[in-house]
Amino acid sequence: MFKRFTLRKGKTLLKAIRSGGLWSYFSFMRHHLKKASQSFLRSFYQEMKEVDFLAPLAPKQRRVLEGLHQLISQHEFSVVIYASQGNLDALKRTLLSVFSQTTSKLEVILFVEEEDQNLKELFPKLKFNVDPKGDYVLTLYEGEALRADALYRYEQLIVSKPEINALYAESVELDKRDKLLPGTLYRTPKTLHFPYEFQAKEVSALLVKAPFWESKLSLEKLDLKGVVPIIVPLPLIARANLDQQRDLLSEKQHYFKEKGLDWQLVPGLLSETIRAIPALEGVPMIQVIIPFKDMKELTLKAAASALASKGVEVHITVVDNGSEDLSVAKVLKDLGCEVIRMEEPFNYSRLNNIGVRSTSNPFPLICFLNNDAILEPDALLEMSRWALQPELGLVGCRLHYPNGLIQHAGVHIEPENAYPGSVCWSHIEMKERFEKTRFAKMLHVPDAVTAAAALVQRSKFEKVGGFDELLYPVAYSDTDLCRRLNQHGFKPFYTPYAVGTHHESLSREPGFLEDFDRSLFLEQFSRGS
Repeated sequence: MFKRFTLRKGKTLLKAIRSGGLWSYFSFMRHHLKKASQSFLRSFYQEMKEVDFLAPLAPKQRRVLEGLHQLISQHEFSVVIYASQGNLDALKRTLLSVFSQTTSKLEVILFVEEEDQNLKELFPKLKFNVDPKGDYVLTLYEGEALRADALYRYEQLIVSKPEINALYAESVELDKRDKLLPGTLYRTPKTLHFPYEFQAKEVSALLVKAPFWESKLSLEKLDLKGVVPIIVPLPLIARANLDQQRDLLSEKQHYFKEKGLDWQLVPGLLSETIRAIPALEGVPMIQVIIPFKDMKELTLKAAASALASKGVEVHITVVDNGSEDLSVAKVLKDLGCEVIRMEEPFNYSRLNNIGVRSTSNPFPLICFLNNDAILEPDALLEMSRWALQPELGLVGCRLHYPNGLIQHAGVHIEPENAYPGSVCWSHIEMKERFEKTRFAKMLHVPDAVTAAAALVQRSKFEKVGGFDELLYPVAYSDTDLCRRLNQHGFKPFYTPYAVGTHHESLSREPGFLEDFDRSLFLEQFSRGS
């Protein structure tokens, strides 16, 4: 809560003090502190419910669950467990959780190098190293454990929608005492964006129809079969607290080769990630559009940074929105920039659209660059590699504040933090130190990216009609563009390997009546729902 107290909010408080409105602030503060405590308690309660994740059900609860499962039981389940660590206690925990499931049609298979006689005695129905015979196959690893209702929940979904080919459950992580680790609840992504997934994905509790199963099945292998799993956003499995060694680079190389993608792969900035470098055919040709009004020093730096880009050909179009300092346009012309003068009120979307439509060089790629953003020399080349991918739309880069903290690493929707009736677009890991971040270091598909420094193919931009000059003239125009591109099958994308500095909002005072721009009403109205 205090982390979000910015200098701008401090100015608002000082204004209230001067105007004599301080007393009214106390009633609002009391109201919001109460809301914050309720939110804290709700989050605390949600995690505390799972602290004893593996605790057995009470006898009465168990009878109810068994009865419910018996009413819908139609399928035989095969649970395949891979053991490689040799941790007998962890393996027993896994087996106990599986044999405690409420289905009567259950086959449990352990893949292990050497059969253990003790396990045979403890679990007489356990099979070793045979192919599964069930209608559906569930994959687990040594040390992982199912919640008591896991297979019942899976069968509920399967019976209700028989066309389901795969299910992928949320998971929690337990400590050495088998208690929930704080902060590990609800970490599974709600959507998978293959082939644009560049980190190791857990396959805990991955259930598939028998025809799609194979040994050591992964989400990538499932994607190659044309199967998209439905993600269950509720915890049904505890992840192993044992390290599962994976050769991620080899796995991904095979996957991308099978997908026909000419991507060079190297280790990523995090140990569980990779960096993909798509091949380019020829030199990318980019029109860079920079709207500005005065701010000579920063505007010239922004243009100079684009001109210094390596490995690309750039044509810079600067859109002068009525500058009083005419020398800015003159210097930009001398640098070889195309200058378009617009003597009209500020409309960010319109300025960029005019730059796109009125240029003398309609290059295939368009870069939108704020005049308070400065790119590093390799940034446009890196963004070009991704903007040219057929399924990607607006491509954003890693932006830092001048003090080095993260300003942009993608944007996502945070419904739990939204004001009533609004859409809460939030910068991922904003104002964090880069070395402390996670998502800022990963190639990924966010909900949106900022147009302060972003790249898109001209054909895709024109297909959706460009920026919305009417409904989103200033604020949230980039998130709206990302949403409309996404509706046409072009996902937003973030790359940490394109870097810039953003002196955010120096060119415009933010917050002016933007409650309407971020309202849920406008978002639904603009998409016609």
